[in-house]
Amino acid sequence: MHLFGPTGGYLFGFAAAATLTGLLCEKGWDRSTIKLTAALFAGTVIIFAGGIMWLSFFTGPMGAIQSGLIPFIPGLILKLFLALGILKLAGRYIS
Repeated sequence: MHLFGPTGGYLFGFAAAATLTGLLCEKGWDRSTIKLTAALFAGTVIIFAGGIMWLSFFTGPMGAIQSGLIPFIPGLILKLFLALGILKLAGRYIS
């Protein structure tokens, strides 16, 4: 059962992050580059906070950080900027 296994916290975190990010965008945060970056970053923090907290039950707090966060930081940064660029570019063509 993946939902209650070591990665379950990331799955629950993803649902919470999608909800928060969607609400922020509905409030107009997608119209400002700074606010959109903050909304995307907040979503990422929620995913990893939930994931690391849950994973720490299986590996301990330091094990969760070492295996569930640190290796993913470069990809997180890249995805954040790619998503920001794609959303801004798509917004220009949709407007």
